[in-house]
Amino acid sequence: MLGMDLVVPGTRTLLDKKITRWIFDTLLAARRDRDDLQPEVRINPPLVISEEQAMEALATMKAVLEEASARVRR
Repeated sequence: MLGMDLVVPGTRTLLDKKITRWIFDTLLAARRDRDDLQPEVRINPPLVISEEQAMEALATMKAVLEEASARVRR
């Protein structure tokens, strides 16, 4: 299982609860949109995850975090 602290880009200041909740909810919605996945968000991949599945999950996380970064900088 992996965990991470989300900070304001370029700082060590933790993001506020509103934006971290948005990130969580957005990632949760992205998983719900896939018919073959359960509606949950976790960074706890099974030992049998394929490279393709891992890369897809990372791409989704990257896109959401990039959008969150843009929101914080506004």
